This record gives sequence, C-alpha cells and structure tokens, in this order.
Amino acid sequence: MNPPSQLEISSTYTDVRRAAGWLRDQVGTLLDVGRADDLELAAVEALTNVVRHAYLERAGCPIKLSLHQSSGKVELVIRDYGVPPRDDLLSLSLPDFDDVVEEAPESGSGMTLIRSCVDAAAIHRAGDENILELTIFLHRRTS
Repeated sequence: MNPPSQLEISSTYTDVRRAAGWLRDQVGTLLDVGRADDLELAAVEALTNVVRHAYLERAGCPIKLSLHQSSGKVELVIRDYGVPPRDDLLSLSLPDFDDVVEEAPESGSGMTLIRSCVDAAAIHRAGDENILELTIFLHRRTS
C-alpha cells in the first residue's frame, strides 16, 4: 500500500460504517486483528465526531480519508471542512484514558478513547480544513 489509499465519504452515519469496512479491507494484511480493531474503533469514533460536531449532523458534507504505510507505521489521515475543533482538542492535552474511564461522561471523551486506541494522534487546523492524524506502529516499542 505505498501510494496512499483514499476514500471520500459524506457526513452520514451510514458512510461512517462504509469507511470502517474500507479501512478494515485496507489494513487486513498490515496489522494483526487486535491492532486493526484499535484503528477501526479510533476511526469510527473520529468520523462520528466529525459528523456530530464538525458538521453538526448536516448530511452531504465531505470527509476525506487517506491511509499511508511507511517507515514501520500505518497512518490514517481524516480531513473535513466543518466547525474547527476546540482549542483543548488541538493541543490534545487530555488526561490518560485509564484515569478518566470510570468518571467520564458518555459524551465528551471521544478524543481520549481515540488516543487510547492508537500509538500517536495529532489534530490541527490548516486554513478551512480540520486534519486528524492517527498512527499505529507496525512494531510496537516496548519500554
């Protein structure tokens, strides 16, 4: 998968499900089942957040996904043109998932869930575009 694989979907929950299937097909030979599950969960949460928060559940808005493999990692990039993320999300200065899982409200902990599923996550705004980068290392580093 050396040129990036790309998919454009619309801002609907049906298309979020379609993107999950596309992602699973793309990473099937790259990641073991557990890591593929992690990336899929992070992607579905991120895409659901785009539909709900960036596009305010307005159907028909574009969401672009690209998947790259290089230098021992798989990176999923999600782009949208909706409402910019809050400043605290841009910094990703969120508590560790283990610290908040029991006290977190159902809504509002999406980025924490995403971070717990991937090895690295970054979100930023470039012009009118929100860009979320999710990374899974092919060979996890151990401490």
